[in-house]
Amino acid sequence: GKPTDGLGYVKLSGFAVDAGREVRGAISALQKNAQEGKLSALILDLRGNPGGLLTSAVEVAENFLPPNSEVVSTRGRSDEMTLQYRTKRAPILRPETKVIVMTDGRTASAAEIVAASVQD
Repeated sequence: GKPTDGLGYVKLSGFAVDAGREVRGAISALQKNAQEGKLSALILDLRGNPGGLLTSAVEVAENFLPPNSEVVSTRGRSDEMTLQYRTKRAPILRPETKVIVMTDGRTASAAEIVAASVQD
């Protein structure tokens, strides 16, 4: 959409080390260009995203979820091998901003984790 219509679009093609920072920067720029600095909705396009680093998925999810939200957990054969990945930072989006996550048959791995965590 136009910068002033309150609709933002972010395409993420992979989860490299700096994916969370890049998404945060893109959202921040969209908010600055939106009328009154407020986005009414954001489209996060993960179509064709093969995934990448699990830690980067958590950092991307931080842009949308409250601090200390569980994004994903891994379970091993013993309790000591169970890990929880939680958000640490405050989200950049206001809670009332609608988020649309686009996926397709080629969306995998870390991209699926982000899509599921934002949906919940």
